Amino acid sequence: MPERPKLLELRNIHVSYGSVTALDGVDFDLYAGEIHALVGEHRAGKSTLVKILSGAARIEEGTIILDGRRAGAPTPKSAIADGIGIVYQDLSIIPHLDTVENVFSGRMIRRWPRRLDHREMERRTAEILGKLECTFDLRVPLAKLKRAHQHMVEYARALARGPKILILDELSNKLTPVEMKTIYRSLFDLRDRGCGIIYISHDMDEVLSLADRVTILRGGHRRLTTETRGLDRLRLFELTYSFSVEELANTREVTMLQRLTRDLQNIIQVFPVGIVLVDRAGAIQLYNMAAHELCLLDESGVDHPFAEVLVNIAAERAAADALRGDVTAWGRPQELKLKSGKTLRISATPVSERGGEIAGSILVIEDVSLSRYMNDVVLENAKMSTVAQLAVGVAHEMNNPLFVIQNYLEVIRTKSVDGEINERLSRIEREVSRISEIVSSLLSFSRMVSVPRGEVDVREVVENAVILLQHSFREKSVSVDLDLDPESVPARGDENRLTQVVLNLASNAVDAVLSGGRISIAVKRAPENWAEVKIGDDGCGIPPDIRERVFDPFFTTKLSRKNTGLGLSICRNILEEHGGSIAFRSEPGRGTVFTVRLPLAVS
Repeated sequence: MPERPKLLELRNIHVSYGSVTALDGVDFDLYAGEIHALVGEHRAGKSTLVKILSGAARIEEGTIILDGRRAGAPTPKSAIADGIGIVYQDLSIIPHLDTVENVFSGRMIRRWPRRLDHREMERRTAEILGKLECTFDLRVPLAKLKRAHQHMVEYARALARGPKILILDELSNKLTPVEMKTIYRSLFDLRDRGCGIIYISHDMDEVLSLADRVTILRGGHRRLTTETRGLDRLRLFELTYSFSVEELANTREVTMLQRLTRDLQNIIQVFPVGIVLVDRAGAIQLYNMAAHELCLLDESGVDHPFAEVLVNIAAERAAADALRGDVTAWGRPQELKLKSGKTLRISATPVSERGGEIAGSILVIEDVSLSRYMNDVVLENAKMSTVAQLAVGVAHEMNNPLFVIQNYLEVIRTKSVDGEINERLSRIEREVSRISEIVSSLLSFSRMVSVPRGEVDVREVVENAVILLQHSFREKSVSVDLDLDPESVPARGDENRLTQVVLNLASNAVDAVLSGGRISIAVKRAPENWAEVKIGDDGCGIPPDIRERVFDPFFTTKLSRKNTGLGLSICRNILEEHGGSIAFRSEPGRGTVFTVRLPLAVS
């Protein structure tokens, strides 16, 4: 959203609570007229990030820019003056005051230096709450109102201050769907009037339908910032929540089955794996939608033995009967082949009462059919033959429309066109040919094609790639620093495949940075007859826990449904076929640099 003014920018923010690091080099920005969702697991740093803006938390290092000016450490008073309104996760009302007094606490309207204008404050409060469809008595102390009304009053207080930036921390957890509809209408109205909104939520469907952009925090680091348009819900969930459901089940804070049932009712619905809660007799007490889809559960199944469900769906009764025993005694996850051909992995974790007596179990159910296939057929197959077949199919399907485009270009050329249009047609033809060759290079993923050994100027390859990506750079207001060797840097290989490598790495760098970020691209002759290309960014970095997997086929942290996770894997294979290599160094919050090395063509 670079065409809109940037209301807020946080750069390299560090916050600690004693020995615990809450934020470690986090960047964040917010534009006027956007809803920017903030998601992450528990203790990811979401609430700390917004508390900085309200003055409730202090930064140790970093820069805060408000409305284009560098700001000092915010205080509650300066936050109000800067037009920052916040509704915290926990209520911050004054219970013994009424609604009007709460809405205008800290900023009472006065007619005279010492006289309060109660009539005007009551009028404005009634107007705001009327738009929110709240009709309770404004003169009643908040302690006597129901909880949802108290949260609406807190939201009204934030609106009454006419915020430029509005922050909502898990508000939808406290209100009913009907009440949230009025909140959503209010948020869309604020957005249309230029307000920037930071919206914290664990509900992925809410995020995807409400927000314009989303930032994922994980372990105090910014994992990703991207537009929500076209995102994949499951991948968003996987990137946001690093914990497994089994870890949730192993928590020792839950001691009673009834309390667990109540607390899990809403939480488990967003999990992409099946969750079933059973009592000590094995009867089903609770399940989520994923379990329903995997095991064909329905309302009539509640309080029925889970073992009977397994018998009905298992391919072999004997295998299901083997799971009839005490599920809490399972020493390891159990697998069951279904009539449908799927394979389920079922893990059980016991739930204990305070005295140590087993109250029941949480069952985690995963469909491992695809994973079995991928591990056995693709990932463990040294020649990647299955992927090669996939590449052939993709290449064939993509070449069909490319052939049609080339034919239309030939038809257009038969018409009378001026020189400028003819030049553009030639450029389109060249790029269509390049696409055709890049599609064909998918076969290099299986190492089935030899690499032409022509001489290529690596510097020219990089220059051409930068030209092709100009639109992406402009769209995100990305600055590109080019540092090219003054002389040609020759290597032997295929120009189009090497261009594909540079395009992929530079596109990844664009995805990693926030709007207004910086990318550096350098080409030089390195010692010992190597051509070296470095592509760096000042983005969110690659978290340590996934660095070993970034070159794995099908592994991706991108959220688009169209992303296959083959990009870096193909890049590595192309470079290895050229006798080269690829490596990277990365630091969360401080960016990533990929280094490509190719043998110089020595005459």
